[in-house]
Amino acid sequence: MAHLNDSPIRDQADIARFEAAMTLEQRLPERSVLDVFIGAAERRPDATAITMLMTGLPDEQPRRVSTSELLALIRRAANLFVALAGPRPGVAYMLPTLVETQVTLWGA
Repeated sequence: MAHLNDSPIRDQADIARFEAAMTLEQRLPERSVLDVFIGAAERRPDATAITMLMTGLPDEQPRRVSTSELLALIRRAANLFVALAGPRPGVAYMLPTLVETQVTLWGA
């Protein structure tokens, strides 16, 4: 998980303190976007990652996807793309704003 600064950075001295506190590898241990999704799912598997409202009407029930569900969907999409087109597939998509759009984006 990223280790960010608790205090504001206002000047060069703050930057120097921030940089001296830990290395970039310590501050940002994730090496890929997938690592970020994995970490989020491990830390809070039931936390809501995406909330989707299709109409915005007051009585609409939102669709909620947890971090663990999102990670599973992303992995499924990535595996599908590899199965269809090989280990380094190019993926093009044109989709409306949906949960599946995010899954396609991150799975690609």
